[in-house]
Formats: sequence, structure tokens, C-alpha cells
Amino acid sequence: MKDAPIDRKRLYHVGNLSIFMIGLGFAVRANIAPNLQVEIYDKIDLANSAAMVGEALGITFTGFALTLLFGSALVDLIGMKRMLLLSALGYVAGALGLLLATSMPVGPSVETVILVSLLLTGLGWGAVEAASNPMVAALYPEEKTHRLNILHAWWPAGIVVGGLLGVAISSAGIPWELNMFVLLVPALVLALSLIH
Repeated sequence: MKDAPIDRKRLYHVGNLSIFMIGLGFAVRANIAPNLQVEIYDKIDLANSAAMVGEALGITFTGFALTLLFGSALVDLIGMKRMLLLSALGYVAGALGLLLATSMPVGPSVETVILVSLLLTGLGWGAVEAASNPMVAALYPEEKTHRLNILHAWWPAGIVVGGLLGVAISSAGIPWELNMFVLLVPALVLALSLIH
């Protein structure tokens, strides 16, 4: 039985979407940091709330670093498709966890939910980097540099779009929690495109 032909264009779009999603996630975290501080961390410990927000945002980088450290072995073990699906699911679970945290009573348990949620997005961020780069290099061996440059242009595009949406949400007086839906949309689209 023959394997189905690889649809390079479709897979390349999946890679671009995944990089866009992590750029968007970067902007969303920046958008919500002041709200997390005022509405949650100030109530837990006013004197140390800024440091607590920094710790929460920092755990995202911990997840990113862990996935990058073990990502190559994981990609070889589970494959790029599953790695990207895990990334999308990390972003979905992280966004839903942050939404859950905003509805919980302020206390140590909400702090744990925020940390776990941001860790999941960090793990998803690293999973994208671990899978998308080798995938694109394998899809386009004859023009790796060109294709990888285009792929990584989607990172700042995600930051710009996420930042502008965050400003629009804030300026319109819309609840800041809408930022999590901004993060959910590309994560769900990525997950669905990987499942089909």
C-alpha cells in the first residue's frame, strides 16, 4: 500500500499558523499581565505582586526551554504532527486554564492554576519550535533558508496582531479576558487542521 503524497503547501501553512500562534501568545501574555497583577496578585500580596506576575510569565519560558531541551528526541519519537498537536492542545488548555483562574476566588489555588496554564503555553511554544523548523527544512530542502525566513516572519506578525487586538480590547472597554479567546482561535484552528 502506497503512502499518500505529502501536501507541502498545506503543511507549510500549518507551520506558518503554528509560528503565528506562538507570536500571538507572546502578545496576549503581555496584554494580560497588568490585569493579572491588579485583579489577582495585588489581592494575594500587594507588596510582591509585580514579582509574582514576573514569576508567572517566567514559567512560560521554563516550559519553552524544557520542550526545546527534549524536543528533538520527542519529535523523533512521536512525530512532527503529534508534536504540533500537543502544542495546540497546550495553548488551548493554557487559555482555558487562565479563563478558569479569572473566575476562581483569589488565593493560592488560583495562583497555581495560572502557573500551570502559563507552563502549558510555554510547553506548547517550545513544541512548535521543535517541530516546525525541521518540518519546513524537510519539506523544502532546496530552499530551506528562504522558507524558514518566511516561516519566522509569522512570529512578529502574531505579536503585532495580538498587540493590536489587546489595545482594541482595552480601548473598547471589553473585558480583558477576551484576550484568552484571541489565543484560543488559532490554537483550535491548528488542532483541527492537524486532526484532518
